[in-house]
Amino acid sequence: IKDTGIGCSEEFQKNLFKPFMQECMGLDRKYEGTGLGLSIAKRLIDLIYASIEVSSVKGQGRTFRLIIPSKA
Repeated sequence: IKDTGIGCSEEFQKNLFKPFMQECMGLDRKYEGTGLGLSIAKRLIDLIYASIEVSSVKGQGRTFRLIIPSKA
């Protein structure tokens, strides 16, 4: 899945799937949202024993890669 949104810094990527985390925090932030979407997605991905990888460049968007294991 690839988007052309705001992206995020490499430093923030380790917090990307934590609930309520946003790179820009505080009352004067430019973007809305609760910071729950990716944390919920990650929990669902974990339930099916899959994994997710992300690469991002701030200002250029993000690419997510979902890896679903084959049945053993």
